[in-house]
Amino acid sequence: MLSRNDAICTAFLRWLAEQEMDHALSPTFLTDPASVVDSQQVTRDELTWALDALATRGFIDGYGGIGYGHFARVWLTPAGRL
Repeated sequence: MLSRNDAICTAFLRWLAEQEMDHALSPTFLTDPASVVDSQQVTRDELTWALDALATRGFIDGYGGIGYGHFARVWLTPAGRL
């Protein structure tokens, strides 16, 4: 079974892959049904952690915005495609 953090990362990657643009605004994830993981809404802090973890692993790239560090506008890297 995936840890909650890993499940959030997976849910975010799936959501990002489904977006019809080449990038997405990461805060938008929190308003999408995909942001309910293990029957609990993903928090802003959890999303921030997931964005940092995914970037560290080389799965996403992006640039900053208020409250979301360096990853307000994000896109998948080739390694991040599921």
